[in-house]
Amino acid sequence: MEPTLKAGDLAVVRRSAGYRPGEVVAFSSPIGTVIHRIVDGSPDEGFVLKGDNRTTPDPFRASPDELQGKLWLRVPMGGLFLSYLKRPLNVLMMVVALAGLLLLGWEGRRLKHRAGLRKLRDHSRSVSSLSNLFLILAVTAGVFVTAGLLFLAATVWGFQKESSRLVRREWPLYSHEVRLSYTAEMEPSTLYPDGLVGPVSVPQGRQEASPPLPLYTRLARGLRATFAYRFSSPDASSLSGEAGAEVVLEAGQQGWRKQLVLLPPESFAGPSVGKELRIDLTQVFALISEIERETGVRAPWYELRIVPLVRLRGEVSDRRIDDFFSPAFVFKIDPTQVSPESTLVKSQVTTATREERRKVYLGLAGWQVSVERWRQLSLTSLACALTLAASAAAAAVVLARRRPTIWLTARYRGLVVDLAAPAAIDDTTVIDVASFGDLVRLARLKDTPVLHYHAPDGGDIFLLRDGMTSYRLLFPAKGG
Repeated sequence: MEPTLKAGDLAVVRRSAGYRPGEVVAFSSPIGTVIHRIVDGSPDEGFVLKGDNRTTPDPFRASPDELQGKLWLRVPMGGLFLSYLKRPLNVLMMVVALAGLLLLGWEGRRLKHRAGLRKLRDHSRSVSSLSNLFLILAVTAGVFVTAGLLFLAATVWGFQKESSRLVRREWPLYSHEVRLSYTAEMEPSTLYPDGLVGPVSVPQGRQEASPPLPLYTRLARGLRATFAYRFSSPDASSLSGEAGAEVVLEAGQQGWRKQLVLLPPESFAGPSVGKELRIDLTQVFALISEIERETGVRAPWYELRIVPLVRLRGEVSDRRIDDFFSPAFVFKIDPTQVSPESTLVKSQVTTATREERRKVYLGLAGWQVSVERWRQLSLTSLACALTLAASAAAAAVVLARRRPTIWLTARYRGLVVDLAAPAAIDDTTVIDVASFGDLVRLARLKDTPVLHYHAPDGGDIFLLRDGMTSYRLLFPAKGG
């Protein structure tokens, strides 16, 4: 069993191809990301989760897709440090403090009287390339450490954000479609020499038909219609059903309504079926006239609706379906014309709710980047900054080991003057001091620079001249 997480610990999880009981995993919940242990279950039936500090398991089972990952690394009390870095002010204080330490550590104090120092440098000083290189390496290491802290803050901020979240989407599960085409039977006349108008249908990819010639009520005799039903689904099987049709005649708005069976239901198998039917308009007109005579009410218009009736059964995506589809195609009848509607394709889409995991994006000054990508960039930048800082620091340490006094010349850059050749001290009284700190205090007290040159044996000599007295500090060669 993996170790129990305690309050304040930092847990790093990563995606896994599989999960099994005993592993600690992270998952999304309404209160945020929760880390629990798998105590039972399987990928097929779902995993049973339980917190190590709880006595009962969670009331639900989690599928592998709902798990964000399993525990990869545990850092005791690491979460407290990340909690401290949650506030930008804390990070800023750390960066400022580090920058202040770097400046205090490497910036030497300048002598007050630059004129006298410049005169001495003009004829005796040669700037030490090793000291300059050491200073550059030290400052470079400090800069990259500061950058590393900023990238660390960016990394922590990125890992506090959810990289993905579960969203509910409506997915099309299946669809019904009925396409109607018709031919109008007319009394042969000057306007309709053939006695037919049509066939009127809709081309593939469209839903509306071009308007045909007007169908005048006095000359209309019948309608020959065909409807084609089609069921669409990417995963359907064992489809069968019944298809029929009816006619609904309705008088105006909120008027009488009469329903007539036009085609009794007939069985079919598969995802599609087609049916032909005929409506005798002379009988429809006669029925309207009879009802008007009986009721004494004449409506301003009537609607003749052709209604295909389709019932379908089968399996779609491992679901049993038993669905009905009955679209209506309207023909408006008034005293002068029969006006069919132009929409001759009717469809209906049935959807299912699915949960899917979507990436979370961050918006930064108009730049969209996913949280996952932000983590990768910040981690990579952090690793590069720390690598460069470590490389610069290592190079500075190598230089310091080769010449132990190099850090003194770099730190007290404003006090130390490097000489190209040894200084003459034969005419002065030489006093050896105990430490470089004593020499620095004398230099500041007497407002005099410290002279530095290399001894013939490879060692270093620091010298401070005060009239006829020379204060000296010897550093023997390494290994000497």
